Amino acid sequence: NGVLAESSPDPILTIDETSTIVFANEAAERAFGYSVGEMVGQSLHMLIPADLRERHAAGVAHYVNTGVRRIAWQGLRVPVRTKSGTELPVEISFGEFEWQGQKLFSGFLRDISQQVENERVIGAAHAQLQEQASELEQQVEEAQMLTEELELSNAEAELRAQLAASSAERAKRLLALSTELNKAATASDVADLILDAGMSAVG
Repeated sequence: NGVLAESSPDPILTIDETSTIVFANEAAERAFGYSVGEMVGQSLHMLIPADLRERHAAGVAHYVNTGVRRIAWQGLRVPVRTKSGTELPVEISFGEFEWQGQKLFSGFLRDISQQVENERVIGAAHAQLQEQASELEQQVEEAQMLTEELELSNAEAELRAQLAASSAERAKRLLALSTELNKAATASDVADLILDAGMSAVG
């Protein structure tokens, strides 16, 4: 098992009940920037961001005292603080075993920097698409409103054209009646013309 741990391409760390590092493989050296000698014998807090240390200590103490897990031990995403001060996102799974009467915990870590970056890019692209979709929806609504306004304007224009045509026809008829009246010789002829004009208007 020790050979497998040493040759693993992924970082492996083992701690005791006090969170003291008792084992680290070469992959942990490459990932975190500390040598094995710098890590073994030190508190795991050296690799934990400051704002998470208290939570980690409380979780370990709770499990050691009660045997009850507060978090999942498989596929947990956490940041690791490297020697350079940067934070490396990892996915960690835990295992527990006893050695010489001492309870130990091993963490099998996987660098997920690329996965996190891909998720960030996809998330940003999704947000951009959502924003563009919202803008398009707004443009469609505005276009629909403009279309309705144009349809209303066209309807009003058509009505005005009809009224204008009707007025023009009435004016034409009145002009024709005036011409005929000028030609009328008697009052009876005038009455007949007026009667015919009224019937034509009705028709």
